[in-house]
Amino acid sequence: MIDAVSGSTLGRLSLSQTADAGSGGYSENRLAGHGGSALSSLTYSDANAQDLAAVVRAVGGRGGRAGAGSGHANGGDAMASLTLNSSRQGSLVNGEARAEGGNATGTGLGGAARAVIAVSGEGHVSSVGYASGGLASPGRAGAASAEVAAISTQRGGSARAEATALGATHQSDALARADLGAPGRAEASAHGDGSAGRALAQAGVQGGAGRSVSASAHSDVSGQTDSHARAVMGGSLDLWLDPIAPAAGLGAFSYVVAGSGESGGASAGMHARPDVQLVPSVIGHGRMGAGYGGAASGVRSYSASAVFTFTQEARSELVLGMLDFTANGRGDDFTLRFSVTHFDTTLLEHSFSGLSAAESWFADQTLHLGTFEGETEIGLHLTLTGDFAQSADFSYMLSAPVPEPTSAALMLAGIALLRFMARWRSAQQSSPDPEDWTS
Repeated sequence: MIDAVSGSTLGRLSLSQTADAGSGGYSENRLAGHGGSALSSLTYSDANAQDLAAVVRAVGGRGGRAGAGSGHANGGDAMASLTLNSSRQGSLVNGEARAEGGNATGTGLGGAARAVIAVSGEGHVSSVGYASGGLASPGRAGAASAEVAAISTQRGGSARAEATALGATHQSDALARADLGAPGRAEASAHGDGSAGRALAQAGVQGGAGRSVSASAHSDVSGQTDSHARAVMGGSLDLWLDPIAPAAGLGAFSYVVAGSGESGGASAGMHARPDVQLVPSVIGHGRMGAGYGGAASGVRSYSASAVFTFTQEARSELVLGMLDFTANGRGDDFTLRFSVTHFDTTLLEHSFSGLSAAESWFADQTLHLGTFEGETEIGLHLTLTGDFAQSADFSYMLSAPVPEPTSAALMLAGIALLRFMARWRSAQQSSPDPEDWTS
């Protein structure tokens, strides 16, 4: 089923499209029929509706039944695809794509499921993708993949992307990305449940004048696994400082807030961190963490990152304040890596093989990253690798000092002197030669 629905209104427009495949036929003495495959695809653009919503669903057919000793029947595959766009400023845009693979019978294979969705608009945008592989005997369930994108361009708007992939004992890939082209809030979450795969969540906000901020969280899927990313620009720094708390149960997370450039009342939230240097210009702050899930097995990796892009108008030092650190688990036999980058250059990198060593390094200290000018991109990266339940997360603040009054005065005096010397040279060049005065 392709582009089977449409409509037009100035108020709320809701579209729904479903492809439901047939089940396989019954056989008494021969192999039963496999379930049918389902495809539901919709591409729709609208410029009128204040509230635009669309749901696309595809359901694979169930494998047919057979008499005793008649083998197996596979479940049907399912593919749901939605591309939804609104060009009306300030509109609400919500899209959902659901794909459900057909269940198998006997020793058949479960149907694979794939949901692909991209929703865009100029207001508040929400995009949800759900894929569930068909059930079957152990080791034969259908794979699941959900690829979700949400894009908004309005200042003060929001973009939310949510991907869920349930592959039971098979591959599960959940990929969610939320992008905002102006100051506001972007949030992405990815949930995977299977024996392998990945859960990747990415969120980014553009602020103009070369400013942007992004967050990313990646988890190896093993059992139920979650990743979460959130990026905010244009909100109050003080309101976001304390509420950024550890995210219990997440495989990986990164929450990041781009500051307005003034620390303001942020000092009130720093009274318990006496060793962290608070400087007047706050570029941003956040929290990130990684944790091995209780349902996981084998060696798995979880990573989180945050990237700040901005322009340093004057040459200045950048300072990274390491704040709270939280750890859970046995505290040994794992690898925790942390690094800070400037574009592709690594500024610092540390590895830890125990939680106690990491805790003493992360908590309450100031890191001087160096001096920068012009276009600048600072990235923070955390990776945890292990094979048992454990987690680590921390909060931070990225700042840039401003010249002290004495330094500013010396700089102004130097500029004045340079201007005087330039004028003196110009006067010397335009004055006649002294020997010419006597002629």
